[in-house]
Amino acid sequence: MAEEINNALVKVSEQRVERIKLHERISHTINALGFLLAAGTGLVLFYKGLKRLSGGTRSRQLHRVGAALMIAAPFFVWGKDWQGWKKTWREITYFSKEDREFLKRAPMYMLGFPAKMPLQGKFNAGQKMNFLMVTFNAAGFVVTGGLLMLRRHLPEKAFPYLIIAHDIQAVIGICGFMAHAYLALLHPDTRASFRAIIDGTVPLEYAMGHHALWYEDEVKNNNNP
Repeated sequence: MAEEINNALVKVSEQRVERIKLHERISHTINALGFLLAAGTGLVLFYKGLKRLSGGTRSRQLHRVGAALMIAAPFFVWGKDWQGWKKTWREITYFSKEDREFLKRAPMYMLGFPAKMPLQGKFNAGQKMNFLMVTFNAAGFVVTGGLLMLRRHLPEKAFPYLIIAHDIQAVIGICGFMAHAYLALLHPDTRASFRAIIDGTVPLEYAMGHHALWYEDEVKNNNNP
């Protein structure tokens, strides 16, 4: 493997390039498992028809375990590569003219219609939006979930509003997760990226086609003598 320079992603073979580092994959996996556990037990707690599956307080305990996993997930990135995280955050929060054009064309693209998408960097505009949604939604979960755990110390009239806010965040999170899973598993033009969460690599053609600016800056240039 070529030597990494300034946290750049590198070419790992003639056919594949590294896109996601090990600590990022661990963080992603823990967050996904935590979300699925929290969402599943949350559904049991929310829907009275599933009450018989709740196992008494077991569902609430598992719900909190899921929440704890989601909270722990980013620390695998922050602890391993804080500077890389700051660089990623700066890129995630910057939307260029190409990003805005990407978002305009994204609905038709997601539905499978032919669409010529603008050149993108390490993260395309859709991934940026998903990242921000997950980040701020998770922060909302921490606030509303934490207050619900302390509800005995809060005014009784605040409880319904906290439940509603928490449920709205859950709906947003589940919709985002489903869209994310669809693009990773089913969409014919993006499912080639799924292997990245396993070994961190994507096909060379995928990198060049979907993240051309990233490929030119951080793969091709760093593998030239």
